[in-house]
Amino acid sequence: MNFKLDNLLEYCEQIINLKEIEKKHIRAINSLTFKDVDMPCVRISYPHPQFKKYSMEEIHQDIEKMMYNELVDCLPQLEVADGGLPTIRANYGVGILPSVFGAKCKIINGNMPWVNALSKQELSSIISAGVPDHRQGFGQKIIDTYAFFAEKLKNYPKCAKAIKFYHPDYQGVFDVAHLLFGVDIYMELYDDPDFVNDLMQLITQTYIYCMKKVKAYLNDETQNFVYHWGHLFPGKIVLRNDSAVNLSKDMFEEFVIPYDAKIAQEFGGASVHFCGRADQWVFELAKEENVLGYNCGHMPNVVFGQEYLDFIKPAFYDKNKPNVAYTLTRNDVENFDFKKYKTGLTYNLWASNKEDAEKLIKCICEKSN
Repeated sequence: MNFKLDNLLEYCEQIINLKEIEKKHIRAINSLTFKDVDMPCVRISYPHPQFKKYSMEEIHQDIEKMMYNELVDCLPQLEVADGGLPTIRANYGVGILPSVFGAKCKIINGNMPWVNALSKQELSSIISAGVPDHRQGFGQKIIDTYAFFAEKLKNYPKCAKAIKFYHPDYQGVFDVAHLLFGVDIYMELYDDPDFVNDLMQLITQTYIYCMKKVKAYLNDETQNFVYHWGHLFPGKIVLRNDSAVNLSKDMFEEFVIPYDAKIAQEFGGASVHFCGRADQWVFELAKEENVLGYNCGHMPNVVFGQEYLDFIKPAFYDKNKPNVAYTLTRNDVENFDFKKYKTGLTYNLWASNKEDAEKLIKCICEKSN
């Protein structure tokens, strides 16, 4: 038995305020539907002084340690009256779906696991074999992890009600193709587009199949939103397009949109994540009917802040498609017009500790009123 996990769950059970969490839940929905809110919906994170996290290697070997780390990340949302919501997942990295196809993953220098790409010959055999068993690779471990989460929370009623299990990182179709084939996928778009399309079709079918299997173990849906990364996102899934930020507008329209659109339609709408700005195709993404919201992962060498929001405002904001978990830096907070972007989006922000988080919340409230 992991006594550290039990101690953490007991702490969470003591500090959970269900009325406050419901208040956050309502504020998040109002923000994402462009309604008036009392304050901007900001999720603030900070390192916890009492509960230290396990290494990446440890959490991949021990489900209890996995749950412990996930809960530690929830603590700011339980301790501070921010806009974040407590969520946990089976956090085995970007290689979950590639592993179902037989790709191997490895942890390097304590970072999230990466995928060893397969050869074109190996992928051709995988395409010929069709949709694989969802229990292969990380597949069964994912199910076992969520089942363990649910069983563990049975003894903690407030935790069981407040903490949501969100879906694992199945990436997006092109991201999985990139992970399976490696960087040569970009040349293959020109050299053998038929092969890429065959691979993408199989990934699409497998994504839908595996997601439906794992959804049976989750409690991540509410109304027309899905819990994810400590936030609510419009739709029922969150697709990733990190690899696609390297594509041109034309390539994105040909090789990404059709497959993501099929998945989004299958699940009744989706939000899309991509790291960076994706200036070249972000306006095309916004046109997709079943893309209901988006999240642009913060890159430290790229200009974001209010400048980027102003740039994409006609594509998303003016069409009532919210930006979810928009990352702000401390410098952004000083110069940001929270009155202009008080609703219609939610935010991410890092603090050094609990006291610092409370100061930032107070500052943002003052700037937005």
